[in-house]
Amino acid sequence: MLGRHPFFATNGCTVVVGAIGGAEEFDTPPDDRSRLMWPFEGEAVTVGVSVTVGTSLPELVGGRLRVPDEPRERAEAAIDEYADMLAVTYQCRRIVRSPMVGCVAMAPASDAERGALTDITELHADRQGYPMARVLPTLAPSALQPSFGDRPDAVALLADAQSEANSVARAREYFRLLERAFTEGSTKLVDPLTEFLASHPQQVALGYGRGEVEYWLTTLRAETVHGDKRSRFARAVDVQPYLGRLEVAAYDVVFNKANWRQIDAARRDGQTLLSAVQPDARSIVL
Repeated sequence: MLGRHPFFATNGCTVVVGAIGGAEEFDTPPDDRSRLMWPFEGEAVTVGVSVTVGTSLPELVGGRLRVPDEPRERAEAAIDEYADMLAVTYQCRRIVRSPMVGCVAMAPASDAERGALTDITELHADRQGYPMARVLPTLAPSALQPSFGDRPDAVALLADAQSEANSVARAREYFRLLERAFTEGSTKLVDPLTEFLASHPQQVALGYGRGEVEYWLTTLRAETVHGDKRSRFARAVDVQPYLGRLEVAAYDVVFNKANWRQIDAARRDGQTLLSAVQPDARSIVL
């Protein structure tokens, strides 16, 4: 069952439920007794929601309106909380999506603000998406199969990672893969993984360094895997900036680590990767 009823998030924001895919014939919100039902387990339902938050007048950047971070993040957190509640209530997977830029509407709260907004036609794109590199050339699976004679477990773990829609789950599988490759985890994996990645023929362009690898394995890994005494745990938005670089490293290890299930950092000439994500996490190098 799913109704168009407001959701009151714990941070004080109200999530308003609008369009529900498959229920377009309901032009007006149903009353409290109305429910919509999807009886099939494989059914996908799209729910459109919105959150309204107050803010001071945003600043202009090059004639474009910059949306302040704090109220936007509060609105996003409320939507995430609503999606989490749907997943728990209906025992289903939830995917939260919106345009990375431009998913905001501004409304003036006074005549002074109305005058400031009159001539603004665009939002300032302060936040962009994080790219994922296309790593391998187009090959038939049979052409790659000889590369995995000694590491079928690598294929299984990498496939598990690629099958996850959530960034946290994908990162967790990449960490398991790297630990499997070197037979070590956490801090003991930092040095051999750094040495292996630094030996890449295009390391000047890729720019992998110890600081980055250490952050992955000692901070990001802990926040994606554990929920014990730590003050914070990672959500998808926290992991997404690191996922592109982590994926390239995983592919490089799977195809080009010489000695599988060994702690050493020896490299073999297994498979040349097509591209990679650069250290800024926003650019692709070919």
